Amino acid sequence: MNLPVREAFVKLHGEKAVRVKTLSVRDAAPELTELKRVLERYKQKCRKSRAETEAAIASIALPGATETKTRKQPSTLFSRDGKPDEKLLPNQCT
Repeated sequence: MNLPVREAFVKLHGEKAVRVKTLSVRDAAPELTELKRVLERYKQKCRKSRAETEAAIASIALPGATETKTRKQPSTLFSRDGKPDEKLLPNQCT
C-alpha cells in the first residue's frame, strides 16, 4: 500500500490497526567536517576486517564450551501430584 508522506499504520497486539500522521522532521544537513568525523568514528568503532572479526569471535568464551559433550537426561522438578521430585539433586538446577 502506498501511503501519503508522513502517514503510517500502527498496530498494537490485540488491537486494530490505526492510521496516524507522523511528526514533520527536517532532513539532516550536517557540515561536511562533522559528517566526515562521524563516519570516521563509525568506521573505527563498527567496521572490522574479516580477520579482526574472526579473532574477536574466537576470543569469546561460550558457556559450556570447555565441558565435555555428554547428553544429560531431562530432569523433573515436580511430579504429577505437585510434590518435589526427591531424586533431583540441588546442583542439577543450573
